[in-house]
Amino acid sequence: MGKRAKAGFWGMIVGAIVGVFALAPKSAKENRKAAKAKATTVKNTTEKNLKKIQKELDKDIPKLKAKASAAKGKAKTELDEWQKKAEAMKEKIMKALDENDKTDPESVLGKAKKFVNDLTKKISD
Repeated sequence: MGKRAKAGFWGMIVGAIVGVFALAPKSAKENRKAAKAKATTVKNTTEKNLKKIQKELDKDIPKLKAKASAAKGKAKTELDEWQKKAEAMKEKIMKALDENDKTDPESVLGKAKKFVNDLTKKISD
C-alpha cells in the first residue's frame, strides 16, 4: 500500500470517527441522511480517484510496452550473438578433433571452458 493510499485510508477512518461524534446529537433520521450523504461523497471521491489512476496507467502502459519490446529486441540480439559464438566454438572443437589438424586440443578445450564460463556469467547477469 503506497503512502497516499495509507494516508487516504487513515483519513477516512479519522473522518468516520469524527463524523460519528458530530452526528450523535441528531435524530436517527438525520443521522441516516447524513451517513448516506457521507457514503455517497466517499463513493464519488473514490470513483474519481480511481478514474484518475486509470488515466495515469493508460498513459504509462504504451511506454512500458515500448520498453519491454526494446528489451526483448536486445535480448534477441544478444542471444543471436551467443549462438554464433557457440557455433564458432563448435567448429573449432570439431577442427581440433580432426586427425589431420595440428591444433592443440588443450588450447581449444581451454577456449571452450572460457566460452562456457562467459556464457554462464552472461546468463546469470
